[in-house]
Amino acid sequence: MTVTDRPTWEMLPLAVRDAVEDRLSTVIDVQCIAGRRPGFTARVYGARQNAFVKAVSLENADHVLEPFLRERQVAAFLPEPAAPAPCLLQVRKVDGWLLMFWELINDNACYVNLRPGDLDVPVVVDAVGWLSRQPCRAGWENTVRSVQQYVHALRAAVDPLLERPPVTLADPHRYRRAVDLLKMDRLAASVPTLLHGDLCRKNMLSKNSLVYLVDWSKALVGPAWLDLASGLGPLLVAEGHEPEEADKYLHAASPQVWAAAHPGDVAAVAALTSLRHWRRTTAPYPADLMYRQDAKMLAQAGQDWLDYRLDAL
Repeated sequence: MTVTDRPTWEMLPLAVRDAVEDRLSTVIDVQCIAGRRPGFTARVYGARQNAFVKAVSLENADHVLEPFLRERQVAAFLPEPAAPAPCLLQVRKVDGWLLMFWELINDNACYVNLRPGDLDVPVVVDAVGWLSRQPCRAGWENTVRSVQQYVHALRAAVDPLLERPPVTLADPHRYRRAVDLLKMDRLAASVPTLLHGDLCRKNMLSKNSLVYLVDWSKALVGPAWLDLASGLGPLLVAEGHEPEEADKYLHAASPQVWAAAHPGDVAAVAALTSLRHWRRTTAPYPADLMYRQDAKMLAQAGQDWLDYRLDAL
């Protein structure tokens, strides 16, 4: 799937466009966002207000609708305005479409820079650490994807790599050993915490010395350390930090949370995350050369991060 599969502004039903203009007033400009997921996604500039707008037909299959519904669920539970995330301004159902208006932060915002010494590094570390310390509100831990579902999806994606390892995958036995360290009962017994689930540079925007975590479509509820181990740690390594330095940043982000993480589970998650990126290096999307290049960089960084975590056992 490529951006050509996404509807443009002109392709939206008239009732949906009217609903957008009812919220924003006359639309002056629409900047569609490239991506592989179906649905309309764009920065929309209106005479009265600007917004980041997402719209998807409710006639789509459940697996297509699920990411949109998950973002809507997460927005209802993030502790605004303290949360490092855009606010959900409004949700409407119009003419068989789900329409969501988000706070537009993309103007004058940029992807974070996580190279050693950059000023964004401590801000990102603080934001992710803050999120890891926010327990779920009572009664809603079953409304967002569970850690069991997250691990099941990861295993379904990467197990074929372990069964038939590509030549680019160094020492697959090491990955198998690490994955086998994972204990689901430990993960399930952890204090439920809302997690982003897909921390990468494209999902972290810097603006006015603040960091915003965007695209919560892969959010889940699980152990508080999971975003640190599977997202921020390998990402810092990919950006040029030594694994030991990345480890120190994760501890600084949330000392109690990181100290409570079981080393075997951390190593297993590191292995699964690295394997997921190796799988993406062969993604069949014709327009995604940059996507595959990023996946290769993250896969190699994940391998270095895994080596470090295994040495710590």
